[in-house]
Amino acid sequence: MLLAGLGLALAGGATASTSSAWMAVDKASEAACKKASGFPDAVAGPPVHFSDRFLVDARLVKGTYPQAHMKGAKGAMLCLYNRRT
Repeated sequence: MLLAGLGLALAGGATASTSSAWMAVDKASEAACKKASGFPDAVAGPPVHFSDRFLVDARLVKGTYPQAHMKGAKGAMLCLYNRRT
């Protein structure tokens, strides 16, 4: 919740972008974050868009650890996606 509040406090400056451009970035960040998590059943939460000054979106990704020694444990990871690269 704190991260979401921080994201809202830092948000702004991106109002000139089109909604279709934001949808494309959201789709790319979701795919990249799911892949980076390594979870076979990854589910990415909604993005927290930081301002254009930082060019970062944050997502919480949840899933099941694939490693045998984790014995099917559930986990969550914070993914920071750089919108520039």
